[in-house]
Amino acid sequence: MSRDEHTADTPSTAAGARSIIASTLTIGLVAALGFGLYKGISPLEDRTVSIIGARSPTVDVQWPVLGATTGGQKSRSDSPLNVSLLSVTSTSLDNAPSWLPKQMQEDIRSFAQRNLDPVGSPLSVDPLRKLGSAMERSGWFDGRPTVRREAGGRVVITGEWRIPGAVIREGGKDYMVSWDGKPMPVIYEARESKLPAIIGVAIKPPAAGANIDYTKAWPGEEVQAGLELLRVVQGKKWSSQVEAIDVSNYEKTHTLSIVTTGGGRLNWGGRPNKPRLGEAGTSAKLATIDWLQKRFGSIDAGGRTFDIYWLGRPLEIDVSASAQQGRVPSEPDLRTSPLPRD
Repeated sequence: MSRDEHTADTPSTAAGARSIIASTLTIGLVAALGFGLYKGISPLEDRTVSIIGARSPTVDVQWPVLGATTGGQKSRSDSPLNVSLLSVTSTSLDNAPSWLPKQMQEDIRSFAQRNLDPVGSPLSVDPLRKLGSAMERSGWFDGRPTVRREAGGRVVITGEWRIPGAVIREGGKDYMVSWDGKPMPVIYEARESKLPAIIGVAIKPPAAGANIDYTKAWPGEEVQAGLELLRVVQGKKWSSQVEAIDVSNYEKTHTLSIVTTGGGRLNWGGRPNKPRLGEAGTSAKLATIDWLQKRFGSIDAGGRTFDIYWLGRPLEIDVSASAQQGRVPSEPDLRTSPLPRD
């Protein structure tokens, strides 16, 4: 090989050598920085975990508040939950009033505290996910609530709360249900809840093994039909006289009945959004009840039974039922009295 050829190869070889050395140094530097960063962060993380782990985490729940409505629904003023206006959202952790009684708040907080898994790193998201899942199954929330960590070792739960709409009376117990027909984890002795009841339900609550499945609505159409009628009468001036909705005949004849606090009964007919063929509309039925209230001072005219679903027919009275009450006005004869119509 000539001297000129040797001289021409020398710069290329030198450049390649420099490139290899630079790459090697870069890799070494990155590895060194990574190792140093790891050695620096690891003690910091361990220190953080030890500080947080030394504290017992506390659970705070953002409670539903007064002063709002949910889907236009208002609760009865005599509800044992002291609900006047309901909100499905949570309040900030201040002193805003909640419709949920203190005892129920403590029960929910204790349930959450028991389901907060203390095992594992306090920086892990797994305990929060497990707690969110447990709260979703508790029957108090629609869907899974949000669970997050905050300063001071607090775990905060926020979510969309179920709103109690009625109780389902079965076997001497009153089972609370939300307005969408999902069971809630509150059971009363019959007639102790002060919430309107749905009676005559033939289907058992949704089950998860031997327990109630709070994530599912009560099976069948009966409960939904009863709740729908309660929504219609809620907010009326006479709504406090509605003790229960009887759905026992709904499966066979699609008939709903309003049971009054005075011992009377108003046979309503089909559910509001599915009226039976030929029967009066909802507005006409409500007008009939308004007329009874105005004329007699009670929607059952003193403990009587009425069929109010006839379209264009006189109001008929169950005289045998009213005779047992001993409070039947002799006049006017409602069978010939004019009534409002659609």
